[in-house]
Amino acid sequence: MRKLKKYFQTDNRFTIGLGNPKVRELLYNKFIDIGGKYTSTVSPCARVGAFNNVMGEGCNILTNTVITNDVTLGKGVLINLSCTVGHDVVIWDFTELCPDVNVSGNCKIGRSTFIGTNAVLLPGIVIGNNVTIGAWTLVTKDVPDNAVVVGVPGKVIKIKS
Repeated sequence: MRKLKKYFQTDNRFTIGLGNPKVRELLYNKFIDIGGKYTSTVSPCARVGAFNNVMGEGCNILTNTVITNDVTLGKGVLINLSCTVGHDVVIWDFTELCPDVNVSGNCKIGRSTFIGTNAVLLPGIVIGNNVTIGAWTLVTKDVPDNAVVVGVPGKVIKIKS
């Protein structure tokens, strides 16, 4: 941490591409405490709509992702390769979308949520905080906080304590 603090005297910008929402938030807090400035990165090969989008600090938007309009991304959101995010979507802080996730329009995704590769959220779905959605899951119903959801259609198999 001492070397990092010294580096931050030269350039205090940082981003975190690590794929674990809890660890990303932990590192964020440590780096902020020593003077870091959380910085977003957007691939030049991502397509982001120009109307009414809001991106929190420290977001990472990777190659071939498409984000439409009226999308709000919280702090530290990680959107992996080739995801699609429909209109009127809100994704809260430190949430991760693995590659090829498709979020339909008008969805709300809570804080520190992990959505596995190729998962699909149908329109209007509300996902709670601290949720894990397995790879290839088709989410057809709202999901409560702390749930683990898998399958086609997605079913809650566990509530995390």
